[in-house]
Amino acid sequence: MVEVRLRDVSNYALRRVTDVFPEGKLSVLLGPNGAGKTTLLRVIAGLEKYFGHVLFDGRQVDDVPPYERSIAYVPQRNSLFKNMKVYDNIAFGLRARGYLEKEVKGVVRNLAESLRITDILDRYPARLSGGEARKVALARALAINPELIMLDEPFTGLDAEVSELIKQDIMMLLRHYRKTIILVSHSTRTSLVNADFLHVLWMGKLIYSGKLSQLDTNKLPECIRYWLGTTLHVDEIITEDGLAKALIGDSSIPLAEVPKEMQARKIIVLPDSVKICRKGSITGVIESVYRSGHYYRATINLEGNRDLRIYLTTPAPVRKGETVKLKITYGIPLGD
Repeated sequence: MVEVRLRDVSNYALRRVTDVFPEGKLSVLLGPNGAGKTTLLRVIAGLEKYFGHVLFDGRQVDDVPPYERSIAYVPQRNSLFKNMKVYDNIAFGLRARGYLEKEVKGVVRNLAESLRITDILDRYPARLSGGEARKVALARALAINPELIMLDEPFTGLDAEVSELIKQDIMMLLRHYRKTIILVSHSTRTSLVNADFLHVLWMGKLIYSGKLSQLDTNKLPECIRYWLGTTLHVDEIITEDGLAKALIGDSSIPLAEVPKEMQARKIIVLPDSVKICRKGSITGVIESVYRSGHYYRATINLEGNRDLRIYLTTPAPVRKGETVKLKITYGIPLGD
């Protein structure tokens, strides 16, 4: 495991980024397309030129070549060797380091069993599904037992029907290895459900870095709140029939997952989970609205609390001062 520190890192895509990725934790790097997430991974990997400094456990690695950094970097395109079968793709790094074939076989088999890909070890990459290729790329990265694992959009482009199962397999394996992990995503829900630490990039600038429990989107610029969502303080979180929900006054909001800490008192509501509808259980008044293309972006004050605002994007025309009913389809708990 390794702690990664960035000091005043800048280049064509990044603007003086100073950040810490804690040792042995899963840090999710979140941001919209073009925010600089992939560039930041490549800087840490030693694949991009930059100003500033990158440190591993306090030691500058600016002049250390990528192959000496003890990292595993899985790019968005899996980059499997097309002329090698799955088994040989996973074994490649071990063989390059001089491992005995008996040792190679044991590592490959263990990883294949953990990721449930033993039945495809004799296939070539061209015959793999998107999810299978992701698993193979991850297995190849983990085989060399790196100190740092970096994954660029590992869940993008997967079929909806199987993506959740693949996410579960990958996240379970990553947790098992207890390495320092940096995972890039533009999916807010995926990031918030899985992260130990959250790092938000916006147009090359670091906007937030820290624990989920400390995230307060109300302190962020308004343009980011329309994308990231709204932080709400809740009265209580309860479970019924294995499902969790947050209580705010007389209203309840379903949660995307049962929180690890039932004492959590904060959730985040993503813009796409808020709908204006007649049967909504939450009442609010539209404070401001502006048109963005074919959509309207509205800021809504919840009834009885002018300091509590919901940010949403809706195709329905709405007017400032209008009273509306809201339905929140889910929230995400922000516990430690």
